[in-house]
Amino acid sequence: MTLSPDSALEDSQLLIAGASARSAACSAIRSRLQPISLDMFADEDLKRIGETHRVDDYPRGLPSLADAIEPCRWIYTGALENYPDVVASISKRHLLCGNSPDVLSNVRDPFTLAEILESANLPSLGLRRHAEPPVADGTWLLKQIQSSNGTGVFIWNEAAATQFSPDRGHYFQEFKQGTSMSALFLAARNATFLIGVAEQFVAGNDPLLRPFTFCGAIAPITDQKNAVDAIERIGCCVAEKCELRGLFGCDFVANDNTAWLAEVNPRYTATTELYEMSFDAPLLRWHLMACESFDATQRQDLIAGEWETQVAERQNQPHPRFFSKRILYAEFSVKTGSLTEFCTNRGDSGQFPLVADIPANETVILPGQPICTVFAEAATVDECLEKLAARTVDVQRSLEYQPTLESYGQSVASS
Repeated sequence: MTLSPDSALEDSQLLIAGASARSAACSAIRSRLQPISLDMFADEDLKRIGETHRVDDYPRGLPSLADAIEPCRWIYTGALENYPDVVASISKRHLLCGNSPDVLSNVRDPFTLAEILESANLPSLGLRRHAEPPVADGTWLLKQIQSSNGTGVFIWNEAAATQFSPDRGHYFQEFKQGTSMSALFLAARNATFLIGVAEQFVAGNDPLLRPFTFCGAIAPITDQKNAVDAIERIGCCVAEKCELRGLFGCDFVANDNTAWLAEVNPRYTATTELYEMSFDAPLLRWHLMACESFDATQRQDLIAGEWETQVAERQNQPHPRFFSKRILYAEFSVKTGSLTEFCTNRGDSGQFPLVADIPANETVILPGQPICTVFAEAATVDECLEKLAARTVDVQRSLEYQPTLESYGQSVASS
């Protein structure tokens, strides 16, 4: 591999691999990079902003696609943190700007994280291994170690105990009632910055989705100061002990001014674009700089300087702008209509989109699968949520759902 870490960033190519690359590709455009995307969907708006390759055999098909691309920097998005061997394979040809496979194996181990928090006298959730199931009374969660997007999480009750036989790929985590929150951090050489905190939307009682499926978020959250302070302490501790670099996310449940760490997502997260818009900051460029070792002290000083002017000042503004996104999932098997009226060029130029992750016209989408992502912005949280709900309805109407034969058969069978 001929690429050196000190190669110029601006206008250089960036390979982005993961289940969905669209948000990171838009971040690359904002950071004046040329994205090359490998993902499962190859949506219309992603193809408009750069070279795009659809991955049919995810994630095992990623290395062969990456091998056909000229060496360049690369980052991964969700849920490649669960496949350190795939990360290692791609990194043989491309310069990894992110956490190494060894770091991934460490930070994705819930028992290692619990030990780190306990040794630092920080709050941690109770854990049990798969062979030591607790009473199935709804006070514990059954989680897949390789979970992502909240899809591998279940409330451990009598129904779950009947349905599942936990194995080495599972563990149990204490279940706390509270607000589902996430935080985005940037870890540089000798410092970790809390970019912001978001409130997450989860599926809850939606019969088509698992209850903790990620459905979107609103950011930045500026109240709940005590919880935010606890979140910052936990994130900085984890970054130091696990030697994290670059952007990473932490999922929390917050109640009574206490935040409990649920898991760490050691890579670019789905909420990053919300903070980029709110703070007008090139977070992906900072991520690349933080991950590269060349002249690390100078780069950290540069990040810290830009941080003070572009993020810290905006965090302290009395009236911030709030940004939100909601993932729209299919209620039944459908063939989508056109989203042409929402397909503006705003995402191409790095501006805030109205709708993103746009499938091709007449794409067949199965129940519970994502259709697209809807966005809103406003001066208050309530106004932002109202605009998001109204825009979601508009998008649903414009899709002109055409039920497939399979969904027709389902409706007849259930009638």
